[in-house]
Amino acid sequence: MPLLYWRLGLKPLLVRARLFRFLVLTTKGRMSGQARHTMLAHFVLDDRIYIGAGWGERTQWYQNILVDPRVTVQARGPAFGAVARLVTDDEELRRLYWHARKMTPMWMWKRSLDSWDIGDEAEDFVAKKDRIPFLCLDPLSECPLPPLSANLVWVWPALAIAVVVAYSWRKIAITLIDLGVLANKRRKLVRTPAYNKYGFCGQGSADLRLNAWHHSRSIRRLRSGR
Repeated sequence: MPLLYWRLGLKPLLVRARLFRFLVLTTKGRMSGQARHTMLAHFVLDDRIYIGAGWGERTQWYQNILVDPRVTVQARGPAFGAVARLVTDDEELRRLYWHARKMTPMWMWKRSLDSWDIGDEAEDFVAKKDRIPFLCLDPLSECPLPPLSANLVWVWPALAIAVVVAYSWRKIAITLIDLGVLANKRRKLVRTPAYNKYGFCGQGSADLRLNAWHHSRSIRRLRSGR
C-alpha cells in the first residue's frame, strides 16, 4: 500500500513523516532480473542512510542484495544509485544503535528487539548483529536500476472531474424530478372532476371558472329576455 501512495504522487508526505521517514529501495530480482521496489523506514547518521532487514536474512530485498548489492534509492531528493554495504564494524553498530533507539518510539523499539531476543543494550545489540542485518547505502555516480515513477498522478484530476460531473448530474436529476412532480400535479389538477354550485362538471379550477361564467351569462340573458 505505501508504494501505491508513492505512485499517486504522495512522496512529500512519506519522506517527511513524523514517526518514520520512508524511502523506496529498488533492487534487482535475484531470479527474474527485474527491478523490485520496496518501501522501507531508514535512519540518517553522519549523512549516511542506513536500513535494517526487519525479517532477518530471509527478507526478500536483502536476498536480492546478497546477489547484486547495487540499488537505486529514492528519498527526499532525486533518485540516486548506491551500493548496499553490510554493517559489521562494532563501533559503527553502537552509534547506529543509539541513533535508532533515539529516533524510534520506545514501545516499538523494544518490541522489535524482543522479537529477536535482543536486549535493549548496545553490547547485546552488537553481539547479536547477525540477527537483524543493517546496511549502509554508499552513493554511486548513477542509478543502476530504474526508479519507481509516480505514474498514477493522473488519478487526482480524474477524480476531481468525476466529483464535479457527479455533483452536476445530481443537480440535473433533482431538477428533472422536481419538474416531473410539478407536471404530475398539474396533470392531476386538470383531470380531476370538479363540480360547482351550478352543477357543472369541469376538469379543473380553470374549467370550473369558465363554466360558471357561461352559466351566469346564460341566466342574465334569460332574465333580460334576450
